[in-house]
Amino acid sequence: NDLLPANASAGIYLGVNSATAANLLNDYEEGTWTPTAIGSSTAGTSPTGNGRYTKFGNLVHVDFSFVNVTIGSASGDLRITGLPFTISGANSVRGSFGGNIRFYNYNLSGNDYYQLTLVADQAQTYLIITQTRDDATWSTLGVDNSSSLYFEGGITYTTTA
Repeated sequence: NDLLPANASAGIYLGVNSATAANLLNDYEEGTWTPTAIGSSTAGTSPTGNGRYTKFGNLVHVDFSFVNVTIGSASGDLRITGLPFTISGANSVRGSFGGNIRFYNYNLSGNDYYQLTLVADQAQTYLIITQTRDDATWSTLGVDNSSSLYFEGGITYTTTA
């Protein structure tokens, strides 16, 4: 059968009647990763959370949760570090915009923000959170040096790995 490579570890051709490189699935992986919450200027105490990922070709989906953590002595923007794969650096793709995140007991910067978005920017190994306001520029979410914080999210991005 020309739709199955000689060795299954080489991949499987999907959705085609003839074998072409464009339809070869040669990478599928599931696993866990350890997300760490830090400040972009000063990392601080850097609590860790729990995370899972699925990699399908060059597409990676990650989700994570931090439960009852304290981020102390940190400054700058909140970053979720430790992604299992580096985000694509292709300018035409720029990683991904539109991941979801939610917070509990987190001091958001002001009360006039309408949307929080998890962002994977190109060629990075961390995620940031943008805040969108009505008729204004977006900004990144600053770190909250409080205790008893809960936050969780998920995003799909591309990688070259």
